[in-house]
Amino acid sequence: MKKIISGMIFRLIRGVEIWALIVMMIFASAYVFAKQMYGDQVVSAIRTGDSIVYEDETGAHSITPEDMRRLGYEGNGVSVSDIYKRRIETISAEAYEKLNEGYDITNREIVFIFGFFSKLFLIPSILMMLFIPLFFGRIFSDHTIKNLIACGHSKAKIYLSSLFLTFAIDVILICLSIGIFAILCRYFCWKPPIYLPVVAAMILLQLFILFTITSIVLAVLFISSKKVASIIAGFILSIIPFMPISLILISALDNRTVISEDYKEWVGSKNNIDSNLINQRFDLKSFTVDYEYENNTYKTYEYKGSPLVTKALISAIYLDAFFLTHSEYIYMEPYMLYRDGLIGVYLASNSFWILLSTSVGILITRKKEVY
Repeated sequence: MKKIISGMIFRLIRGVEIWALIVMMIFASAYVFAKQMYGDQVVSAIRTGDSIVYEDETGAHSITPEDMRRLGYEGNGVSVSDIYKRRIETISAEAYEKLNEGYDITNREIVFIFGFFSKLFLIPSILMMLFIPLFFGRIFSDHTIKNLIACGHSKAKIYLSSLFLTFAIDVILICLSIGIFAILCRYFCWKPPIYLPVVAAMILLQLFILFTITSIVLAVLFISSKKVASIIAGFILSIIPFMPISLILISALDNRTVISEDYKEWVGSKNNIDSNLINQRFDLKSFTVDYEYENNTYKTYEYKGSPLVTKALISAIYLDAFFLTHSEYIYMEPYMLYRDGLIGVYLASNSFWILLSTSVGILITRKKEVY
């Protein structure tokens, strides 16, 4: 398999496809990321000099870029771990007070980072949907696969060599995305609150989502031997992240819920409780966010109806490899996603689809005739 990969790399470097891919990746990412950052008042404040105007019960207020730098992660003196853990775990009273001082700049920063990293796979996936048919499609169009088989290489080894090279390119594109984001942060004079355990897990998930997409596109190419078929498969996959599949499933799950009596009673009595002492925890089995206070756990919801239907809905949500890309309606904090294992669940979900598409692709490719 090393000889096959070496040959593909040699062909890759000599061809125009990989260089065109990298150039398009750099320009597309720089344009899209810069537009996102210019569109966020907190992120772009230092560069643009714009202030934020907001209203509360005391009237209208204006926050200058200098205020944003002072109240944000760069200037508030609070550790990045406390910023991520706020509202999820108890943090020091001093840090909690600073984070709740006036307009919540750090929360806006976290929301931007989560929204950004939850869709890091998008530009690389769109470009790879075109790259895979154009580059690997030549294996079939110029009969390279027949020559490789004649040299004693099995179809499975040819397939796996193509898959490993595809994954290597996926990693390069994700690294390019992160590098461009870092450069733009410098340009905007913005120091983002990056809590490495959480952000690294989110980036790894984005990489696995990209692996899922590219492995399916490659499987369709090898099964059909047609560039057009894999392009169509890529187009369909590019639409799925924007379809509210999980939102529909969550709505169906919500229709089966009732607020638990213990939670109702606790909520009615917690007016004078320090909110910093309330911890949140995501229950993977019930797909609910529960609350902990003074060694007691208060389950927010209970399910009505058939337990089998409830388990089926939760399982279907977990099988949606793109679920955590829908940051616009995911109500959970990034730290909770990491700590309570939800990111791990979707790493496993994507691994399942990668293994399934690869197994099907190899199985059918081994049995089909090559012309």
